[in-house]
Amino acid sequence: MSLVHEILAVSPDNVPALLAQGYIHQARKEWQHSKESFEKVVDVEPESHHALRAREESAWCETKMGQFDTAIDHFSAVLNVLETLEGREADSARCLWRLGQTHWNRGDDAKGEAYTLFIRALKKDSSYAPAFTSLGLYYLEYSSPPDPVRASKCFQKAFELDPREALAAKHLAEGFANEREWDLVEVVVRRTIEGEGGMEAASKTITEAGLSEMPTNSWAWKALGVVELVCLSMRIINKLELTSSDY
Repeated sequence: MSLVHEILAVSPDNVPALLAQGYIHQARKEWQHSKESFEKVVDVEPESHHALRAREESAWCETKMGQFDTAIDHFSAVLNVLETLEGREADSARCLWRLGQTHWNRGDDAKGEAYTLFIRALKKDSSYAPAFTSLGLYYLEYSSPPDPVRASKCFQKAFELDPREALAAKHLAEGFANEREWDLVEVVVRRTIEGEGGMEAASKTITEAGLSEMPTNSWAWKALGVVELVCLSMRIINKLELTSSDY
């Protein structure tokens, strides 16, 4: 952020810097500040492709701030433009998923509309992993009756497409742990850890920044600890059994 501020100090309307500022605020969950940065991009270049993405990001900030009706209107306006452009299927899928998430967060009455939007997102881009995660949650928590098998397939697909889909990974790991499939739990949690930089990167972050900057997916590290304990216990039991057979 300090570098972005240096750029904006000499070039206040620098669009790449304004976009970067908006994304950094998003990463910090500073939604209002992020929205203001993206709105500035729209003011500077209202007709550019940067402005279209900035409008979408601004709407996403509104979703995060609970301004659901406004966000829905703004996402719909962005989608209307994306539908007229060629080669923007991935962008349309992301925007449809975000619109679906906005409906999802409005409450149980809007879950059906959210489901429809998640399906539409995958029709635009069948490799858009977040939509599979959201469908998994729908089948697991809101489908009547719940469909854990279909949910698991959605979580697995999301994780295969993108190991950064931590929510899908967590549900997969929990399912494998309940079935005592510890080898599969280990595969999932290690891929999750690698998805956020790996064990060395996390250790360096903790050393340099302290415990306040713990890895995002701390559950994966806890799960890996459980796997190691289970494996150690099994080795001890096997050793005792071998020892007892000598008598």
